[in-house]
Formats: sequence, C-alpha cells, structure tokens
Amino acid sequence: AASCADAVSIGDTHLHTFNGLFYDFQAAGDFILAEVAPGFEVQTRQVSGAPTWPNASVNKAIAARFGEARVAICLPPKGSEAPERVFVDAKPTAVEDGQTLGLPEGAGITRHGNVYQMYGPDGNSVRATVNAYNGTTWIDLDVGLGRWPSPVKGLIANVNGNVNQIAARDNFV
Repeated sequence: AASCADAVSIGDTHLHTFNGLFYDFQAAGDFILAEVAPGFEVQTRQVSGAPTWPNASVNKAIAARFGEARVAICLPPKGSEAPERVFVDAKPTAVEDGQTLGLPEGAGITRHGNVYQMYGPDGNSVRATVNAYNGTTWIDLDVGLGRWPSPVKGLIANVNGNVNQIAARDNFV
C-alpha cells in the first residue's frame, strides 16, 4: 500500500525509523513499534533468534490496531509445523490466500502467501511477512503512515523528527 512515510523492523531486528535512522534492537519482550493518535498502533513481541541467531532477537508476534479493529499474527512455538495464527478482535480468524477480509470502520486485511497486508481507512498500513530459515521463524514488518508528518511514538519513531533522538517509554530522550 502506498504511504506518506515508511518504517521497518526486519530480520534479527534491524529497525529503520520514519526519519531515516537505522539501528539494531536486540531485546526480548513486548514493544510498541509505532503509536499514532488517535487509533493506530503497532506492537511486536521479540524473542531470541536461536538457534540461527542466538545473540539476537526476532519478531515472533505482531499486533496492530486500526481504530476499533485489532489484528494479531502469531507464529507457532519452535519445532511446531503449524502455520501462523491470525486473530481479529481476539478471535482466531482464517485469512484465505488471495482474499481480503473487511474489518470494522473500513479497515481490512489481505493475504498473499506468506504476506499479510493490513490497512485502515486513513491510509495507515502494516505489511507483515512471515519468514523461515534454518529452524528460525520470524515476521518482518513494514509500517506505513497515511499522513506525514505525524506525531509518532515507539521504536520506529524519532523525537521531534530528529533522526538522532529516540525516546524511551517514559519519554526519556
């Protein structure tokens, strides 16, 4: 989907902010990638990338909110042959390949193979690509904003549009 500004979280978590900063974020836990008021938020769950990347972390689950619509994509535990699971408003939901599923308030989700494209009525979007390599699975994310500049908080945002500044959850720069 076209957007006015893009940021990414890829691989053994390499981040590229909306303002152009490239950095690695090797922490495990639940994090806000981007939050744009009112009603657009993208979260990620990062876990160890072992066995492939034992000293790095990867996105193992993502969640996005487009107004009232909530979507989550979760990868199965290590060693499982099960496919990823998709949840819409906390309910397991099948998204068939090549199909678009309409969500509340004009949002939607489309799947093409291992790529899920989620979008809101304001042009905000999330593309989640499910990957597997050498026993490790992860999700790459591309977050697009329908309006730029926009006030954004999170790991892929820069404080005051300054490429050299990132804020912690408590707003410490």
